[in-house]
Amino acid sequence: MSYFLFVDESGQDLKESPYEVLAGVAIEDRDLWNLISALHAAEEEHFGGRYSSGNRELKGSNLLTRKTFRLAAQEPPIAQPERARLARACLDSGATADRMQLTALAQAKLSFVRDVFIIASRFR
Repeated sequence: MSYFLFVDESGQDLKESPYEVLAGVAIEDRDLWNLISALHAAEEEHFGGRYSSGNRELKGSNLLTRKTFRLAAQEPPIAQPERARLARACLDSGATADRMQLTALAQAKLSFVRDVFIIASRFR
């Protein structure tokens, strides 16, 4: 039996991220593809497609910024799948995104990160 070990840190600069995070996960090699598939499915569920396509990366330092928390709180929680639709529109619109799209993207980021921890815990 062999394992894939992934350890990463985020927020070490104490500038953009309000929290410092150090996390690691060890996955049996037989479960690695299941983990990757579950993470891709969560990405599509929360962002209405792959957030990480193109130049964007799914990094804590990009997802968990002070701005993300501020934007997520500016409106009440938006229900799925409307949040995913608005988040996708925000990603596609870029600088021309409106308030609801920005809010939805921020809420999607926080929800996605929560689900990543839930998914990873299934593979302990």
